[in-house]
Order: sequence, then structure tokens, then C-alpha cells
Amino acid sequence: MTLTISSDLVEAKKSKFKTTWRDCGSDDAIVRFRNIGLEDVVRIGKTTPVKVSLNATQSAEVPADSQVNIKIKKILNIFGNKLPVVVPCINGIGSCEASLCDIFKIHKKLVCTILEAAGHDCNCPSAPGVYNAADINYQLPFTLIPTAILSLGNGDYTLDMEITHNNKQIACLAMTVVVKFV
Repeated sequence: MTLTISSDLVEAKKSKFKTTWRDCGSDDAIVRFRNIGLEDVVRIGKTTPVKVSLNATQSAEVPADSQVNIKIKKILNIFGNKLPVVVPCINGIGSCEASLCDIFKIHKKLVCTILEAAGHDCNCPSAPGVYNAADINYQLPFTLIPTAILSLGNGDYTLDMEITHNNKQIACLAMTVVVKFV
């Protein structure tokens, strides 16, 4: 027996989500997120950059061998029930775990764009200070993926990112994001 679910049933016609964020770090976390700016619906396309703003503080140097754990889940709406599906880690994109400096290497263009817009050098580990970068336009690397495949990615997502060192939390960020591939 095969069960086929049409995309009309899987994806809600109008998302009840909107882009939200919160700093979920402990009181003594080294990195504190003060503001994350994204549009309510993040439009991603082969020629459509994502616009992001960031305001964060880093009170001390984050050890280079800190671990970054990113969990991304797509929220499917199946017959009115929300089903979170983990987005796998593929080539450093998705639900991945790696050292801080490996994340810098994998996502060098994105990380350096943010750090340099905030007036800092692109080094791992990054220096303590205030990181304030407004209206950064970043083109995500989806140019080789056919548009029909990208459209399957439309929908609601949760993103949880935690940085730890020796089982001590360094930073934590939780987000909900509505994504529309254009």
C-alpha cells in the first residue's frame, strides 16, 4: 500500500508562523544576541539575496575548539497536525555539528560578510566586542539547484544553534523562520 499526500495537504496555504528569534543563552554565556533582523517571510532565490541585521556582544574570546550544534527542522502541516522534520546536514548546510573554526571555514563567505560589516576581522576565534551589522545582503549558494526542487523547501522552519565548550554553554539562539524560494 502506498500513501501519497498532495503538496496542498502538506503545506499550509498561509503560514501562521512569522520570523522570530530569542537568545536562549545561559546568564553567563559569552555571546549574547541583542537583535536579529530578518523579514517576516525570508525570500531566497538564485538571484535574490537574504537581508539580515545582527546586534550581538561577545564578552570574551570563544575557544577555537568550541562545538557548534545547529538543528534545523521543517514544520510540515499534515491534516492539521504539525510534524517537525529534521533537515539533514549536507555539505555543511542543515542540522550539523562541527567545531567553531570548521563552521568559519565551511561558511567563510557568510561569516566574513557579517564580521566585516560589523567592523571586525574575519578570524577564528573572533575577538570580544560589540557586533552590530545592519542590512547585510547575502546571496545563498543555491545556484546549482533547480527551481522546482527549491520550491519543495517553502515553508516554516525552526533553527536552534548552540555553541558549547567543555559542556559549558557559550551561546544559544532559537529562531522560527518562514522561507519562500523564489
